[in-house]
Amino acid sequence: MEDFYLNSRGLAGYFEAQWFDKFVEDKQVDAITSESKLVPLSFAKSSHCSQVADFITQAVSKNGKPPHAFLGVGAALGRNYYELVQRLDSLKQATLVEPSGMLLNGLKQLLVEEQQVELTY
Repeated sequence: MEDFYLNSRGLAGYFEAQWFDKFVEDKQVDAITSESKLVPLSFAKSSHCSQVADFITQAVSKNGKPPHAFLGVGAALGRNYYELVQRLDSLKQATLVEPSGMLLNGLKQLLVEEQQVELTY
């Protein structure tokens, strides 16, 4: 399935960038291979989403008014949202907007349907 924003290979890149560490943690992935060699699992880990959530949490705590709602525009596969709700217990409602059908379907698969993702690329 293609859409205006990315193709299946691009979607695979989003899965790797945003969720690979969780796939490893949940034992959905146990090795990375390339044509030349075995790649260490730590190579593909990114702390970006955790750092973004930490930054937002710190900014909110300085304000002194805990948020009750969250709007995520361009949510991609939802990892920033996932990390944020782990840190902000006050959130009761969230609206995630993602114009890419492929990214939105991936987000639903991960966060709504809680399905194991097939990484066949």
